[in-house]
Amino acid sequence: MSSTPKLRRTFTCAFCSTLTLAGCGLQTPSMQSPLRPIDTDQLVVNIVAHVKNELRCTAYALKVNDTGYMVKAKIIKNLQWLDSAVAKVTLNLTVDEKTVIAPGLSDTTIYHNNVTTFAHGGNVTTGRSFILGLGGNFSAEANRKLSADYTFSVKDDLLQDEKALADNCNAMTGARNTPNAGLMIDGDLKLGEAFVALLTPNIINNPEKGEFVNTGAAPDTLQTDVTFTLDSSGSIGPTWKLVPVSYIPGTTPLATASRNSIDEVIVTIGPKGSATDTAHNIAKAGSLLALPASGGM
Repeated sequence: MSSTPKLRRTFTCAFCSTLTLAGCGLQTPSMQSPLRPIDTDQLVVNIVAHVKNELRCTAYALKVNDTGYMVKAKIIKNLQWLDSAVAKVTLNLTVDEKTVIAPGLSDTTIYHNNVTTFAHGGNVTTGRSFILGLGGNFSAEANRKLSADYTFSVKDDLLQDEKALADNCNAMTGARNTPNAGLMIDGDLKLGEAFVALLTPNIINNPEKGEFVNTGAAPDTLQTDVTFTLDSSGSIGPTWKLVPVSYIPGTTPLATASRNSIDEVIVTIGPKGSATDTAHNIAKAGSLLALPASGGM
């Protein structure tokens, strides 16, 4: 297995104040969250290990189901490229955070009442005060992206210990019979469902009867893209009134914060070579989470 980790940061600051937000730099989001509490390095390792386990079952099911077809008493496999294939995996993690502080205060100065005297009908007393409203809107936004690429050999990395694969994998669907343990990652990317279901009509035939169907229909490159999104937000809007200074609630809370986390896994399986590399790179370039091809921080 080879890996090429990459890390770049992109920052966007709409309006920063050194007094309220201490600059954009201190708003740089971490990759951790209540649903991703572990360190970034362990998070990436766990996700990739999870993906690899699913890919192992997927590759095993593809091999078992490729019974091939008969040509002149010889079995021809539909997926002749499988043993020499590679599985390319790209993991994209991104976090967007935005913080807004919108203070609003009023300073009230009270003056002596004004008394208006009339010749007839009595006097009129009018209270007097001067109110000065002070407000502002300060926001800081930061975006952090992390991308890691991995390449697995189907034969050397995924199809090792086929006896264990037979015990742990559903040979017909490519799903795992037992859940991943000790990885702190829950869930199912359904890679087996995506790939095996796609190929089943093309690779399951009856060699004994010499029948073959759709022998040229099996694709030579398989690809899937799975994205998970977590959105959270909160706000604080206190209500209090003192004299002479009061807080003005207005229509905007005193402080708001939002955090959006997106995890994306792109998987491409195909023959080792430029065709599979190109197909995977096209998928990466089309991702909304992709890092720029070049450039700095």
